[in-house]
Amino acid sequence: MKSLLYFFFLLFVNLSYSQSSTQQILSFAYEGGNITHPGLSFGYSLSIKQLQNWVVLTGAKIGFYYHHNYQTAIFLLPKFEIDHIGETGFLYGVEVGFGPQRTFIPHVYEVD
Repeated sequence: MKSLLYFFFLLFVNLSYSQSSTQQILSFAYEGGNITHPGLSFGYSLSIKQLQNWVVLTGAKIGFYYHHNYQTAIFLLPKFEIDHIGETGFLYGVEVGFGPQRTFIPHVYEVD
Protein backbone atom coordinates (compact mmCIF):
# COMPACT_ATOMS: atom_id res chain seq x y z
CA MET A 1 0.00 0.00 0.00
CA LYS A 2 2.77 2.46 0.90
CA SER A 3 4.70 1.75 -2.31
CA LEU A 4 1.56 2.44 -4.34
CA LEU A 5 1.09 5.78 -2.56
CA TYR A 6 4.71 6.73 -3.17
CA PHE A 7 4.35 5.82 -6.85
CA PHE A 8 1.30 8.07 -7.28
CA PHE A 9 3.01 10.85 -5.36
CA LEU A 10 6.04 10.75 -7.66
CA LEU A 11 3.86 10.44 -10.75
CA PHE A 12 1.61 13.42 -10.03
CA VAL A 13 4.01 15.75 -8.26
CA ASN A 14 5.38 16.86 -11.63
CA LEU A 15 1.89 17.28 -13.10
CA SER A 16 0.42 19.49 -10.39
CA TYR A 17 0.79 23.24 -10.50
CA SER A 18 -0.13 24.59 -7.08
CA GLN A 19 1.08 28.16 -7.71
CA SER A 20 -0.15 28.86 -11.20
CA SER A 21 -1.40 32.13 -12.64
CA THR A 22 -3.98 30.42 -14.86
CA GLN A 23 -7.72 30.62 -14.23
CA GLN A 24 -8.10 26.86 -13.61
CA ILE A 25 -5.92 25.01 -11.11
CA LEU A 26 -5.56 21.26 -10.59
CA SER A 27 -4.05 20.13 -7.31
CA PHE A 28 -2.72 16.94 -5.80
CA ALA A 29 -1.89 16.74 -2.09
CA TYR A 30 -0.89 14.42 0.71
CA GLU A 31 -3.81 14.36 3.17
CA GLY A 32 -2.43 12.18 5.95
CA GLY A 33 -1.89 13.37 9.50
CA ASN A 34 1.68 12.13 9.29
CA ILE A 35 3.66 9.48 7.41
CA THR A 36 1.96 6.60 9.29
CA HIS A 37 -1.58 7.76 8.38
CA PRO A 38 -1.44 8.16 4.58
CA GLY A 39 -4.01 9.90 2.45
CA LEU A 40 -4.32 11.63 -0.92
CA SER A 41 -6.55 14.30 -2.38
CA PHE A 42 -7.22 15.68 -5.83
CA GLY A 43 -8.69 19.12 -6.33
CA TYR A 44 -9.93 21.56 -8.91
CA SER A 45 -10.16 25.32 -8.38
CA LEU A 46 -11.52 28.05 -10.59
CA SER A 47 -10.57 31.69 -10.18
CA ILE A 48 -13.70 33.83 -9.85
CA LYS A 49 -12.10 37.20 -9.06
CA GLN A 50 -8.58 38.65 -9.20
CA LEU A 51 -7.55 41.86 -7.53
CA GLN A 52 -4.08 43.40 -7.39
CA ASN A 53 -2.42 40.81 -5.08
CA TRP A 54 -5.50 38.78 -4.11
CA VAL A 55 -7.19 35.86 -5.84
CA VAL A 56 -10.64 34.49 -4.94
CA LEU A 57 -11.23 30.87 -5.97
CA THR A 58 -13.95 28.28 -5.69
CA GLY A 59 -13.63 24.56 -6.29
CA ALA A 60 -13.81 21.07 -4.89
CA LYS A 61 -11.50 18.45 -3.46
CA ILE A 62 -11.98 14.67 -3.34
CA GLY A 63 -9.75 12.37 -1.36
CA PHE A 64 -9.21 9.65 1.19
CA TYR A 65 -7.11 8.80 4.23
CA TYR A 66 -6.26 5.56 6.02
CA HIS A 67 -5.57 5.03 9.73
CA HIS A 68 -4.44 1.46 10.39
CA ASN A 69 -6.80 -0.41 12.78
CA TYR A 70 -8.83 2.75 13.32
CA GLN A 71 -10.69 4.05 10.27
CA THR A 72 -10.60 4.70 6.55
CA ALA A 73 -12.48 7.62 5.02
CA ILE A 74 -13.34 9.12 1.66
CA PHE A 75 -14.54 12.70 1.35
CA LEU A 76 -15.82 15.33 -1.06
CA LEU A 77 -15.12 18.93 -0.08
CA PRO A 78 -16.62 21.90 -1.94
CA LYS A 79 -14.49 24.90 -0.97
CA PHE A 80 -14.04 28.65 -1.12
CA GLU A 81 -10.50 30.04 -1.07
CA ILE A 82 -8.77 33.43 -0.80
CA ASP A 83 -5.06 33.67 -1.68
CA HIS A 84 -2.61 36.53 -1.33
CA ILE A 85 0.57 36.78 -3.39
CA GLY A 86 3.25 38.93 -1.77
CA GLU A 87 5.77 41.14 -3.52
CA THR A 88 8.42 38.43 -3.16
CA GLY A 89 6.12 35.84 -4.79
CA PHE A 90 5.26 34.06 -1.53
CA LEU A 91 1.70 32.73 -1.71
CA TYR A 92 -0.48 32.12 1.33
CA GLY A 93 -4.18 31.63 1.61
CA VAL A 94 -7.21 30.44 3.54
CA GLU A 95 -9.74 27.91 2.35
CA VAL A 96 -13.07 26.98 3.92
CA GLY A 97 -15.26 24.09 2.92
CA PHE A 98 -17.98 21.76 4.14
CA GLY A 99 -18.85 18.42 2.62
CA PRO A 100 -19.73 14.77 3.14
CA GLN A 101 -17.32 12.18 4.49
CA ARG A 102 -17.86 8.42 4.61
CA THR A 103 -15.85 6.50 7.18
CA PHE A 104 -15.29 2.77 7.33
CA ILE A 105 -14.54 1.56 10.85
CA PRO A 106 -13.03 -1.92 11.21
CA HIS A 107 -14.53 -4.52 13.54
CA VAL A 108 -13.14 -3.27 16.87
CA TYR A 109 -15.86 -3.88 19.45
CA GLU A 110 -18.14 -6.84 20.14
CA VAL A 111 -21.55 -6.60 21.79
CA ASP A 112 -22.66 -9.62 23.81
